[in-house]
Amino acid sequence: MLRVTAKGMLPLDVRMDEPGGAPTTVQLTRAVSYGGLAMDEDGKPIPHASVGLQARWSGDSRTTTVLADAEGRWQASLMPATPRGLTMALRHQEYVSGPAPAPPIHQLCSGKANLVMRRGLLFSGIVIGPDGTCVHDAQVRQGRDRWQRDSPRAPTDEEGRFKFPQSMPGKVVLTVQADDFAPALAKIDLQEGMEEPIIELEPPATIRGRVVNSEGAPIAGVRVAVSSWRGSRTITWNMTTPEDGLFEWENAPSDEVQFQLTKSGLRSLHGHRLTAGDEEQVVAMSEPLQVEGVVRDALTGESVGSCTLVPGMVWRQAGSTARSTPHWQRSQAVASTDGHFSCTFPQWGMGGGQMRVAYLLKAEARGYAPLISREFGIDEGKRTLDFALKKGIDICGQVRLPDGNLATGAEVFLVTPGSSFRVQNGRAPRHTSAAKQETGADGRYSFPMQTGDWRLVALHDGGYVEMDGAPHAKSPGLALLPWARVEGTCHIGKSPANGRNMQIQLLPSERSAKVRIHHEQEATTDGLGSFVFPRVPPGKGVVGIRTALGAHSSTITRGQECEFVSGKTLRLAFGGKGRPVTGQLAVPQGATEKMDWAMVQGSLRAARQPAEANPLLAMAKLPPAERAKRWREWLKSKAGKAFVERQRWASSSRPQPEFKQYAVSVQADGTFRAEDIPAGLYALSFRLGDTRGNPLRPGRSGRLRHKFTVPEMTGDSSDKPLDLGPITVPFGAQPTRTDR
Repeated sequence: MLRVTAKGMLPLDVRMDEPGGAPTTVQLTRAVSYGGLAMDEDGKPIPHASVGLQARWSGDSRTTTVLADAEGRWQASLMPATPRGLTMALRHQEYVSGPAPAPPIHQLCSGKANLVMRRGLLFSGIVIGPDGTCVHDAQVRQGRDRWQRDSPRAPTDEEGRFKFPQSMPGKVVLTVQADDFAPALAKIDLQEGMEEPIIELEPPATIRGRVVNSEGAPIAGVRVAVSSWRGSRTITWNMTTPEDGLFEWENAPSDEVQFQLTKSGLRSLHGHRLTAGDEEQVVAMSEPLQVEGVVRDALTGESVGSCTLVPGMVWRQAGSTARSTPHWQRSQAVASTDGHFSCTFPQWGMGGGQMRVAYLLKAEARGYAPLISREFGIDEGKRTLDFALKKGIDICGQVRLPDGNLATGAEVFLVTPGSSFRVQNGRAPRHTSAAKQETGADGRYSFPMQTGDWRLVALHDGGYVEMDGAPHAKSPGLALLPWARVEGTCHIGKSPANGRNMQIQLLPSERSAKVRIHHEQEATTDGLGSFVFPRVPPGKGVVGIRTALGAHSSTITRGQECEFVSGKTLRLAFGGKGRPVTGQLAVPQGATEKMDWAMVQGSLRAARQPAEANPLLAMAKLPPAERAKRWREWLKSKAGKAFVERQRWASSSRPQPEFKQYAVSVQADGTFRAEDIPAGLYALSFRLGDTRGNPLRPGRSGRLRHKFTVPEMTGDSSDKPLDLGPITVPFGAQPTRTDR
């Protein structure tokens, strides 16, 4: 793996081919800076606040922490303009610290991202022993996971008191550990003015065990660590076994604890359950699964000189014979030497609960049909397996440009069910489990024979093509289709929208559903609001603005359904018509708690029409043969084809193009605004909750759906906002609907 860096560009990890291979061309993406202001709930700057960011983009990520200046201004450089994921955390000793919702990307890129921190409550309590005496120097931790950054710790003083100066009200999980005591887990509903909780520790218990191998001999050097207890991963205890393989935890709880046991060269144990007791408990560890053998010609019995062994895995529910599609790990493939091979399986996909994992090995060789082994259990240790391959016909052909000439440098991929294949902005993936070849001057490609479903994908500057196995067998070869091109502009009112993340979501093809090709198309508007997608595969899809829904998800807003025609340019315009819609969120009358409105998620959709009836219902009383005939005839009609197309959209998990969604910006003071909303009937929705979907306060989560109408405008646009006035957000679990 090679990391490529350049000034002002995002770094890129590249997996290099073998020495002597064709030169590798890499395309770097220009980096941007994020910035804004750290402020309190009243809009006052917070000097020297710490801003942590973790951004992911295609194939890489960046984690950084920056400090705001004396005026609360902060800036982070070398960030992606179109992150695939962005998480943020804010820290300051005088405010509640922890994860924070990520502002819209255009605000971050323009340096206008306001990050709001709020003051919390002083959370204190007392830890006592079984006899009621105070416990000094106990370690108290908040949260359910010690690996989370928002899991603060505090020691107890001589009076047994712990203090967390800035804590959010609501349900808090505390874990307490102290020498000579068993750990304690307490769940507390933190409220302002509440009495200090008292946490009583119990006498310690002992968990004692010995780690041995499959022959019963002790194993030294095994790391034994607590992984979880009572559903939380907050206890910290570990040790490494000495020569006798013995481990002992003298300050353990009396109930069940889950452990993780690891040592290089051995199969790790995860979630191993142990309970305190007087007897020594034996834990057996084994070597990882290793399969070795010979690949032979089934007819002659001679060894096959060059063969690739690809490991894979399948999942199934406990007690079920049905299994998942094999997931092949081509990056872990090994080559045979004079027909002999040895493959050690990494410990992927351990499964859990009712899920079981089994492992496979697939032998592939030129001129032979592939062969898949039996399933292996991860605990089978060393096994011997011989493959007897039958002759087969390789997958061969030539790639041609749209003008009929041979394509040099085309990237051709063989994608099978279970393979991961993702095309980013018309570029081939850098990491994939699909087999890959690059064509030379003769445009030729060749892969070992495959059974079942498979698909060839070819990418080149001159075009793109996909072909399933069945049609390729009848007519070998790949003819590239010119890329489609999409360009356009995005406005907010009359002003260009700079730094907006535009996205294309392609409608899945009608080819084999077992082989999936994922396309991702993203672009960022410039200072003129312009954007361009230069390499779009022919087909249908939705073009829109990618809008974040918290830190971990996003959606397409202002989506336009489009057809991308090979070799043609499609021009689109977003915004610039309609009018702003504004309003003010409010708490119910009598509520005294100050709400953090910046944590509210809002969305605006064109109101849906009644659901379409299935036309089969009108034919229900016909005889089966007549019903089938009428149905086939109707599907060929214009209405039938439109119905099928709508069903494809519905089953694709893509945004429905006829029901546009618009972004709603909610400020810390509860004011909200949506830009450029055309005339029509709309449904406005708000949800109280953090970016993970958790309630902000106990009993303070809720939803609101508010219908309203935007009246017709002269010239299809107006600068005058439609003010919806104050809207009360309900507290409680049941949604509330209002109409205007």
